[in-house]
Amino acid sequence: MTSTTNKLAFNGDQPALPSIARRLAALIYDLLLVLAILLLGTFPWVIARGSDGNSINYDSLGIAYQLYCALLIFGYFVLSWHLKGATLGMKSWRLRLVSDEGATLALPQLLIRASAAPFAWVPLALGVVWQHVDARGRTWHDIVSTTRIVVIKKSAA
Repeated sequence: MTSTTNKLAFNGDQPALPSIARRLAALIYDLLLVLAILLLGTFPWVIARGSDGNSINYDSLGIAYQLYCALLIFGYFVLSWHLKGATLGMKSWRLRLVSDEGATLALPQLLIRASAAPFAWVPLALGVVWQHVDARGRTWHDIVSTTRIVVIKKSAA
């Protein structure tokens, strides 16, 4: 079995880092998947609330529903990274999440990354643009979680 390192695209002696455009494209793809997850995840919530489906009282959903949706989103990213090292959007754009030390991705790293990622995108994507300032090309959530996203080279078909 080939190691992950052998499949990475290299820029000199370091794995190639993705551009902001590639990161954004993968994120948009993942957002479409997240919307589908939220749509499907809402059905059990509505059924548990006892609604007949014709009249949903959105005021009664409250903070518990918002936390439930956040948990679904959080779960999608953490589970994808944990099982495959990438989300479906990342796979489509040939991206992979790796540890800075080259070790297996640890669950605490993934939880930290998933918690920090929204803060890197929200203020005008400053945390993502930071990769052009950082000497090692890391974003804010890369730095706090000691992980990074790298480009996987195309496989010969």
